[in-house]
Amino acid sequence: MASQVTALVALFSLFFSVYCGEINVAFSPPTVRFGSASVLRATDLDDVLAAALGYTPAKSSSWKGLTITSPFSPPTAAVVVEVHSGGASIRQAGSSYGLKEDTSIDEVFRRLKSIYGSKAQRHTLFKRLTVIDNSDDERVSRSLPATKVLNATQEPDGTFLREMAALYITAQTAEEITTAPHGGQDVIFLEVNTLAQLVKTYGLGSPRV
Repeated sequence: MASQVTALVALFSLFFSVYCGEINVAFSPPTVRFGSASVLRATDLDDVLAAALGYTPAKSSSWKGLTITSPFSPPTAAVVVEVHSGGASIRQAGSSYGLKEDTSIDEVFRRLKSIYGSKAQRHTLFKRLTVIDNSDDERVSRSLPATKVLNATQEPDGTFLREMAALYITAQTAEEITTAPHGGQDVIFLEVNTLAQLVKTYGLGSPRV
């Protein structure tokens, strides 16, 4: 599919980002290691996430990038950030892999929740948040990022800047609803949409992108 999505994943906490046919593991605890591997299929992503969170995968995967060094200390959370990047590559520290988008990130979340939610041995929060939904929050106008290349009074610049401000507010919301401090485990997917419109308007080579 041509969605040109970027995903970031975090496990602790585990943190992933997904974008433009790539997936980046920005952070994982010492008990969850990501090493050299081939392209990851999106249809295997739910099982990879489940294994990283301490579950036995529903089906075996040929992907060899994940190693669990201890089954007794699973991450307390997994955070996946899906970025509709319009083809732009987003540089991130961590381990990066090609992502074959043979299903949507929405479907990955649905499968993860439906298959593994019933197996949870402790309270588990599954939450899918679209960042742009918070762009009308009154705090957004006070939190717009400072920039010399984008103009908040014109589009699509203004919508993008509001979404970036809303991303911080959405992260605060995730912190407020977390179950981890009470012994639970969180699976949170965030969706960021407006970078693709910047790319469409200005082009991949533009300093605005």
